[in-house]
Amino acid sequence: MSIKLNKNQKKTVYVAISLITLTLVIWILYGAEIFTKTEVLVEIEDELFGTTKEWRKEFVWGLDLSLIISAITVAVSLVVMYFQKNKRDKNES
Repeated sequence: MSIKLNKNQKKTVYVAISLITLTLVIWILYGAEIFTKTEVLVEIEDELFGTTKEWRKEFVWGLDLSLIISAITVAVSLVVMYFQKNKRDKNES
């Protein structure tokens, strides 16, 4: 089974693959966490109290966010590719 794509459809595929790859690279750079976090638990050394733990506001990109963006990218690119069909392709069907 061979799928023939026109130039615009190929561009759409390349852009979609690039976006998905970019989200996965960002996810890896943020530490490859599974879930997105908005706060991180940090240990703080204090002379009076010793070691204490404190929550700090910090965004950590998670795999769940990457998967959501990837799914939306795939869905939008499939719709765009459908509307980029050639008139010749529509007449053959």
